Amino acid sequence: EMEEECGIILKKSDLICLTSNKMLPSPGGCDEAIELYYFEKKVTVKELKEMEGRLHGKSDEGEHIQLQVVPFDEAPDRTGDSKLLCAMFLYEEVISNIISVSFRGNDIPIKHPRVRKEIAEKAIATPMFKNWLERCEKKPDEKKYINIKSLEIQSVDMFGPRRVGIIKLNA
Repeated sequence: EMEEECGIILKKSDLICLTSNKMLPSPGGCDEAIELYYFEKKVTVKELKEMEGRLHGKSDEGEHIQLQVVPFDEAPDRTGDSKLLCAMFLYEEVISNIISVSFRGNDIPIKHPRVRKEIAEKAIATPMFKNWLERCEKKPDEKKYINIKSLEIQSVDMFGPRRVGIIKLNA
């Protein structure tokens, strides 16, 4: 859809899912169930200007989509599209709070939906977390291969205001 409607080529692995369950944009009106994703790509000002007004879509299916480039903060005032508005809300809730760690040369996103960002950052800075990640990074044997694509910190138990005690993860 991104390539067809915006001319942006990406791989499924470039996407970060924003929804934990499929979203029903119009329950009762139709049976459509969708997932919302986040993708970020750095472009130059020239490339951004070239995108503006470009025509996309499958003309044989009657699609004539003219791309409009809109600043993030202006989008809610320019559309009533519920999918876009939900995606923007989820972006603020999920993506703007993602932290990351390096794993085998890749940045691994760490979500922490029920843990404050400063607590999550303390958790991944602990020797306990660093040792666990280091053990996962070691060359895997043939029977036990660990490949982490994303992490979610489900909870962090603190021992006092500064000391991390237990980190519950989903990898």
